[in-house]
Amino acid sequence: MTTQRQLDAMLNELRPQLQEALLAAFADMQSGVDYPALELAIAQRDAAGVEAALNIDDGPFAPYMLIAMTIYLRYGQRFGPTLGVRFTPNMPVIQADIADATARMTEDARQGIRDAVERRMMSVDGANRREAARAIIREIKPIIGLSRPQISYVESMRERLLSGDPEQMRAVLSGQKLRDKRYDALIKRAIKAARNGDAPVLTSAKVDEITGKYAARMLRKRAMEIARAEVDQYAEAAKYEAAGKIEGGAIKTWRHSSIYINARPDHVGMSGRSVPLDENFIMADGVAMRYAHDPRGGAKHNSSCRCRTDYSKMEKV
Repeated sequence: MTTQRQLDAMLNELRPQLQEALLAAFADMQSGVDYPALELAIAQRDAAGVEAALNIDDGPFAPYMLIAMTIYLRYGQRFGPTLGVRFTPNMPVIQADIADATARMTEDARQGIRDAVERRMMSVDGANRREAARAIIREIKPIIGLSRPQISYVESMRERLLSGDPEQMRAVLSGQKLRDKRYDALIKRAIKAARNGDAPVLTSAKVDEITGKYAARMLRKRAMEIARAEVDQYAEAAKYEAAGKIEGGAIKTWRHSSIYINARPDHVGMSGRSVPLDENFIMADGVAMRYAHDPRGGAKHNSSCRCRTDYSKMEKV
């Protein structure tokens, strides 16, 4: 019979595949932009034209969707026998969950990059609009695919490096952990030059390079975090469906992993609590979840969560 260690090994094999599919999707988003049309739209301050030129939809997520489905099906097929049942996939539900996940990622990417372009676009004026538009495109291309909070981190780095303020530049070294540290010596020289009143060391082109590297690391972090959460989500969904085949009904129990620090207090409090399969776990904030990593819990309950759900046959009274 398949052991939990074997099930975990399977997920550890699939998790990098999901991560790489996400990175490929973000790269496709960046390459799928109609950059000539975007340049013209920015120069003309045409918000609708910007939206059309960005061309961001869920098409790049097709490989992700395939791997997500594979996780659900493979895990269910191997987990079912541990409960003494044959796994039967609930295709409409899992397809809807996967579609919702891709829709959220697509919309987050679309809104984030659209807002970043439109903020910059308002400053485009005068005779050199096309040149200004090209500069904006150089800035925004690396951040396509990032979440809105991540975009704000990249923009904060850019503002600090271009500020000419030694303390603002030093904040990059102390606060932005995912920066490429190969640029630290250059940033330190820029800080020293600013303090001495010398000519600026950091050009706009060099800042584009530094922030581009930072954005690439942020994209990888985003893909890793999504893959970590959603592999568990699809595996837990398969367990839930398998448990529904237990003759006579099933009991589910929330299990919190005690080895992780910064645990959610409500998840710790939920650990060991059992309810019938057709009832929900009700969190302290009122959120109802069918199982650990249920997408109904949102990022608040699923991001970096390491909980799991156990299932057993309901005992007759």
